[in-house]
Amino acid sequence: MSSLFSVSIFVASITAAMTVNALSSNVQNLRNLEDRRIATVTNSISAAFLTANRLVVANYASPDEIFKAFEAGVAGAVIFDGPIFAYD
Repeated sequence: MSSLFSVSIFVASITAAMTVNALSSNVQNLRNLEDRRIATVTNSISAAFLTANRLVVANYASPDEIFKAFEAGVAGAVIFDGPIFAYD
């Protein structure tokens, strides 16, 4: 029983590490976003930053619309203020 428990913890640790690595290695810098349609909120600091860096931006009225576009595959990335996302 203890060996089964040990193997389960080992597999869970490897799976967690691989997931974190896959998520964090997806976008490392702005160049990784050049060929993606980026969803953000209209007239936000994020929208101004993306436009200034000549990235393809899809503007939406609210954070909820951003996530709907991302989940539907319309947007390839989401960029907006972290504290606002965390508050929701």
